[in-house]
Amino acid sequence: MSGIRYHDELFPLVLIEWEGEVSDAELQAHLTQLDVYGQSAQKRLVVYDLGRGARVGHAQRQQFSQWIHRNTELLRTMNVAVLFVIPSPVERIILRAILFAQPLGCPTRTFARLDEALAHAAELFEASGNHLSALRLRARLARAEAPGSGA
Repeated sequence: MSGIRYHDELFPLVLIEWEGEVSDAELQAHLTQLDVYGQSAQKRLVVYDLGRGARVGHAQRQQFSQWIHRNTELLRTMNVAVLFVIPSPVERIILRAILFAQPLGCPTRTFARLDEALAHAAELFEASGNHLSALRLRARLARAEAPGSGA
């Protein structure tokens, strides 16, 4: 199975699950969705969960790179941060090298686990003055950690 799924019920937190290799059409739809999120007046925090074998081909990396270049100012002004969840230490190092060579213009960080990334996201919301989003995210994390929650 492959595809890109969006979880934005806690907007301005946007969790994007990327699984397997996506088609060019799926990537274009993803970039269009990012444009839609960019129209919000509220600064968002994006978490990419790449822990399900996310693969991006060379042509798609180029397309993504062009989108980043066209949207540098938007990324800088409208993102609290972009966080990446990648279980593999080697793949995290590779992504850090890519982000060093082509920064997104906003804070970025990689994590091994989703719960770590979401806890950090709550801290970032708090630090940026978005206390309500921090509270909502911490409540969700607490429910996920509760006994019997299946998490």
